[in-house]
Amino acid sequence: MYPLIITKMIGKMRDFIYGIGYFSEIIMMLIVSFVLILRPVDWFVYIICVLLNGILNGYLKNTIKNNRPYNSMKFLHTEHFNKDVKVYGMPSGHTQNVFFSLVYLYLSTHQFIPWVLLSCIIGLLTFIERGLFHNHSLLQLIAGALLGSVLAYVIVYARDYAKIIYKQQTHKIVELNKIEI
Repeated sequence: MYPLIITKMIGKMRDFIYGIGYFSEIIMMLIVSFVLILRPVDWFVYIICVLLNGILNGYLKNTIKNNRPYNSMKFLHTEHFNKDVKVYGMPSGHTQNVFFSLVYLYLSTHQFIPWVLLSCIIGLLTFIERGLFHNHSLLQLIAGALLGSVLAYVIVYARDYAKIIYKQQTHKIVELNKIEI
């Protein structure tokens, strides 16, 4: 009796953990939006760039044309894998988006606990789920994580540089207005 209940509980916990990995992109968008919503510029840049990140991923997959592992498994029963349609796997879109969000969040807040730590766990679960279900090779997962991380770094650097330039220009305008009065 008890071993059956424990086995079912372990199965449900495993499915929950896999579900976090599978839905990690959405979870990360919600976390980053929650943390940055009171910083409208940072949040707006994030939303625009996460969408552009997805477009870049599709472009790279169709340019590189590196196949997914041949024995992919479904996480949800509603997923459709059509063997006749080529869907490429390099780089992994899940890891690219999750690590973009993770690095963007850290560089925007400079606080590791609690949200970035939670994001790191989600990133790890994404690697595990995408790897165990053979949706991507290890190289595809690493490439996605690296690309997303580097892209986030570049975007945050450019965003912060634009903020500095804007403040300098605004300060000059204020100073000019004081002189005229």
